[in-house]
Amino acid sequence: MFAIPRSSFYERINREESHRDRENRRILKKIERIWESSGRVYGAPKIHAILVTQENEDCSLKRVQKLMHKQGIRSITQKKWRPHRFADPVPDDRVNLLHQDFSTTGLNQI
Repeated sequence: MFAIPRSSFYERINREESHRDRENRRILKKIERIWESSGRVYGAPKIHAILVTQENEDCSLKRVQKLMHKQGIRSITQKKWRPHRFADPVPDDRVNLLHQDFSTTGLNQI
C-alpha cells in the first residue's frame, strides 16, 4: 500500500528500545517525582539543579526542558503585582477637598 518493503515495516515495529530512550524514560520518572514533590511548581532550571546535585544525573538543562515539554509538565507561574494605572477612571467615592484651589501665600497651608 505504501510501496515500502514488508521487511522494513516489520523491522521498524520489532526494533528494540534504544539506550537513549531507556535513559530518557528513567530521567523522566525522576523529573515527574521531583515536580510532584514540589507541588507542581518547579520549572526546568530548578528540576535540573536537583537532578545534578541530589540525584547525581549527568544531563543538560536543554534535555530536561525537552523531556518536560514532551510530557506536558509545566511550572506554575504567578503574575507579578502591578500598581494601579493612571489611565483607569477615578472612583466616585473620592472627595475633592481642594476644589482645584491651589493658591497659597506660604508653605504647608493646604
